[in-house]
This record gives sequence, C-alpha cells and structure tokens, in this order.
Amino acid sequence: MSNYKIGFIGSGKMATAIAAGLVNQKVFQASEVIASDISEESLKYFSEKCGADTCTDNAKVVAEASTVILAVKPQMAEVVCADLEISPETHVISIAAGLKIASLDKWLNTKKITRVMPNTPLMVGMGASAYCCSGAVSSEEKHLVESIFGCAGVIKAVEEKDIDAVTGVSGSGPAYVFEFIEALALAGEKNGLDYETSLSLATQTVAGAAEMISQKMGSPDELRNAVTSPNGTTYAALQDMKAKNFRNMVNSAVDAAVTRSIELGQE
Repeated sequence: MSNYKIGFIGSGKMATAIAAGLVNQKVFQASEVIASDISEESLKYFSEKCGADTCTDNAKVVAEASTVILAVKPQMAEVVCADLEISPETHVISIAAGLKIASLDKWLNTKKITRVMPNTPLMVGMGASAYCCSGAVSSEEKHLVESIFGCAGVIKAVEEKDIDAVTGVSGSGPAYVFEFIEALALAGEKNGLDYETSLSLATQTVAGAAEMISQKMGSPDELRNAVTSPNGTTYAALQDMKAKNFRNMVNSAVDAAVTRSIELGQE
C-alpha cells in the first residue's frame, strides 16, 4: 500500500514549486509528499520549502507513491526511466520538455501517462500549464492533474500535438517577458531614470497590464486602443514597433522555441 499520494523523481526548482503549491494550498499534506534526487542540496531546498520527506532512492518513491511526477531533464529521462520499476497502476506525470507520451510508454511499465508543460511562475503561484493524457488516464486522474497544477496558476487541457506550441508560448514565455522588462528598464535608464526606479516601473506596468487582461477588462486590442490617443506618445511608440516588425520578431522567437521543443522530442 502506498504511503505517499504523490512522489517526485527530481527535486529541482519546478518540482519544488509544484510541491510547495500543493502543500500551501492544502491539496496534500506535507506527509503525503516525497521526492528523490541525487543532489542533497536540492533535496534540502525541497524539504525546506514544503516540509516533505526526501531521499536519494528513486525506487522508494515509485514503490510508495500512487502518483509519480517525473521532473528530470529530458536528456536524462530515458536513463532514469530504465531504472524505475513502475507499477501498471501508477499514474506518471512528466514535466520534461519535448518528451512524448509514446516515449514514456516505451520506457515505463504503465500506460497511465500524462504530459504537462508548466512554467516558472508556478514558483509564485502564477503558473500557466497545459496537459495531455494517454487513453488509460481516468477522469479522476485528470482531475488530480488539474488540482496539482491549478493550485499554483491556470491549467489547460490540450491535444499532444499542441504541446510544442504551448512550450513556445507559455513554457518559454516568461523569459520573453523578462527580456522585455529589462529592455524597457534600460530604455528608461537611457532617458534619464535611475535603473532601479525604471525597473520597478517597468515590472509593475507589465504586471498591471496583464492583470487588466486577466480580469477581462477588455481584449488586448481594446485595451491598447483605449490607452492610445491619436498622434500621442503611445501612438508614436506603437508606430515605431510596427515599423520594426515587433510582432514578426515575437512570432519568430516562438517559432524557434517550438522547433527546439520538437527536436528535443526526437533526440
């Protein structure tokens, strides 16, 4: 009989964020969670953040947890899976980028496989995740996936063919936003602001604008038009963005991430 409701193979930052969200939102008690890793330092951080048990033995996790989250680098997944004696009744949730359900099905002894693409804002309870499942995953198990990732943000069900696009938009997306915020802050500094003031203003502007969309105060197009006066300052900035193909640049960046996600699934 399982001692733990959920176990993590890998206790890195994303696994820690998920576990902390589960415990903080009272989806599970800390005593119902366990993680394994080869890094003692990583395990210590995991335990400090959520109070759960840890070990260096993957076999203990798969033997005692009814649901297992595979939280290892995609390049390491096949080697790690080869050593796991997974029960056919165990539900495995993979958060490894690019790793297809078919590959996990080949490496593991269970048909109950879910693939999730989370992102780093899970660490602050603002994640954006998407998931797809094999046919053997039950409705109850799908609900569990939504509970696990929904407690620290939003979770959307998609077809597996769309996971690479999810990777390009929300999986890698936080880095695009960080790049934009830094560029905005540096532009403010160039125009006379001290950097910390500029960074604070830029960060809050992005957070506030995102919240307006989240609260359905209007579509991006409607909200953009509402703040843009004819021939005003915002209009001048947007015209410059248009002239320099800002949207094409974003589209190209997402395409590059999607392409790399596809490649990871083939390596």
